[in-house]
Amino acid sequence: MRIGFDAKRAFFNNTGLGNYSRTLISSLLKEEISADFYLFSPKEKLKYKSFLMNEDNVFIISPKSWFWKKLSSLWRSLYLGKIVEQNQIDLYHGLSHELPLNISENTAKVLTVHDLIFLRHKENYNPIDVFTYKWKIKKACEKADKIIAISEQTKRDIIDFLSVPESKIKVIYQDCDERFKKAIEPEKLKEVKKKYNLPDRFLLSVGALNFRKNNLTLIKSLLHCPDEVSLVIAGNGEQRKKLETFVQENNLQDRVSFLGYVPDEDLPTLYNLTHIFTYPSIFEGFGIPILEALHSNTIVLTGDNGCFPEVGGDYAIYVNQLEPESIAKGIMDYWGNDEKINQKLEGVKSYLSNFNQDKIAKQVVDLYNETLQNKGKTKIEYV
Repeated sequence: MRIGFDAKRAFFNNTGLGNYSRTLISSLLKEEISADFYLFSPKEKLKYKSFLMNEDNVFIISPKSWFWKKLSSLWRSLYLGKIVEQNQIDLYHGLSHELPLNISENTAKVLTVHDLIFLRHKENYNPIDVFTYKWKIKKACEKADKIIAISEQTKRDIIDFLSVPESKIKVIYQDCDERFKKAIEPEKLKEVKKKYNLPDRFLLSVGALNFRKNNLTLIKSLLHCPDEVSLVIAGNGEQRKKLETFVQENNLQDRVSFLGYVPDEDLPTLYNLTHIFTYPSIFEGFGIPILEALHSNTIVLTGDNGCFPEVGGDYAIYVNQLEPESIAKGIMDYWGNDEKINQKLEGVKSYLSNFNQDKIAKQVVDLYNETLQNKGKTKIEYV
């Protein structure tokens, strides 16, 4: 059995889509199945590769000719279907919204759709980009035999915005990276706290600084909290200057710290050090940082709509993330109350098993087999 993957995000993206791709591929590699894995990358020089723990049955395919190396984006869209056919791929999985335009009807095709934010919030995108994204994803959904939606929210959006039959869509959640599940040594906690000059108690926000992550509303909420409440923001983006200006204009410099880019190895420790993890994003397809924080036994404050309650379950503080006063109330309901936080998090480890990588990998293999069977192809066998 030969399974192919669009590995562009896995090898080159360090945020949500990349994390999803790496986590899923690595979890499938751990499954004892009789399959070879073909990872199709538009470039030969790979930025991220360490997730491939065992490469005995992994083959990385990238453009060979000078022409396609120069036009790697077109290679991925227009030529990759032919490469898939040449490598006799039985099933191809588009991990991030796309399938090659010329992929054969004979190839079993699975597509993962993460979100349709560009359709929900068109006002924040170039109209040409909206048109292009919608055309590409609609084509991919039409070509796909099965579609994985990473949340019930995304499934509803696929049906509502793209008119895809519900029978074609399967909701399969995702998991966070294993590094967030490991205990942090006391020395590491001290080291990171000193490195970033962190206070004893603080709120944490992690992610890109853009309109969707909604950090401006989060910062505004501090104006409704006592001076002892401070916020640490890890990440960069186009809104950073705007956020810093607001902080200065409102004399919040002593209460808001911008860390910029934080290395992957420090993030789990930050989650462990924080008092409350804040995730006020306006909209997401899933929200992996919620899982990252919960695995660190840190309570999460997030929105009460969309996919957020799907991920946070009974173990998060839910607020209207568009209202600074609502965020402030959520913070102050738990700020400084370790007993209340511990009660809220009681049973969280059992709950997190719903997002276990092994469980998810088996669900994906089952979907692959259903797709292969519908194509009249041999099923994937467990060794």
